[in-house]
Amino acid sequence: MFSSLLADRIVATLSLALPLAIGTASPADPPPGRDAPAALPERIDVAPLGQPTFAEDFRTLDWGVDQVKPARPHRWRTVHGYGGPASVGNRSLSRTTLAVDPDFAGQGGTRPLGLQPFATTRDGLTITARRADPAQKAALFGRTWTSGLLTTKFSFAQLRGYFEAEMDLPVCQKGAWPAFWLLPRNLGWPRHGEIDVPETVGTGKLFWTAHTLRNGKHDGAQVVTPGACERGWHRYGVLWRADRIGFYYDRRLVGQVATPDDYTEPMFLLLNLTVGGAWPGEPPATTDSITMRVRSVRAWKAG
Repeated sequence: MFSSLLADRIVATLSLALPLAIGTASPADPPPGRDAPAALPERIDVAPLGQPTFAEDFRTLDWGVDQVKPARPHRWRTVHGYGGPASVGNRSLSRTTLAVDPDFAGQGGTRPLGLQPFATTRDGLTITARRADPAQKAALFGRTWTSGLLTTKFSFAQLRGYFEAEMDLPVCQKGAWPAFWLLPRNLGWPRHGEIDVPETVGTGKLFWTAHTLRNGKHDGAQVVTPGACERGWHRYGVLWRADRIGFYYDRRLVGQVATPDDYTEPMFLLLNLTVGGAWPGEPPATTDSITMRVRSVRAWKAG
């Protein structure tokens, strides 16, 4: 889910453009003379992995706009950083949704609009997407929904390992497009890849994707699995090894793909909730808000 002005067009074509696997894909046979790679574990046990390299429980939210990397970055950045602070690409989640925070003053504005998509409680973080006030449409670059984006671009990135978020997602809510994903710190999308862990678009399916650049074009592989329509907590994880990428639902392996050759850069973490667009479609007119909840985010060295 590369969140830019092209996100709708790019992601809406994934199901047609990328090789798909339903359920667990089997590794290909190794080349002659080369040992077969170690099988991915059917279940993840994090105890042998030791202490996490990243751990967030959202008792509070250390956030900041951090347009450029400061001497002491916030843990979570609320913008992409594309095109400068006044650019629509800096906050665009799709053609319908804009990432906001309490400091956002709107297009051409000088005072914050007072938009707050984030809330923390003892149960973790809630990101709330809200239908925009029509009176603020110009300030919101014409977007019809406001929501939130969090990234660790300036605070944490890692080359390979096990990455996991415990989340309550609107898997079957029309128009909802939540995502937990990884991007390379040295971004030249799709060069050096993108991992969606997963994303969902209100259809009851989970889309787990490894994007790549192959022969100068966007390519990749995708695993599609069923999700739970009933709201509740689940662990969504990815084991990124040099040879294989495994996708885990409640720490059970649900699919795997070969690791693309260009996955050579550390990746940072992203959480966001988009509404509407070409892929998920628009929610009913009676829907004024949609939420995703995140109880924890963890990363470990592995593989």
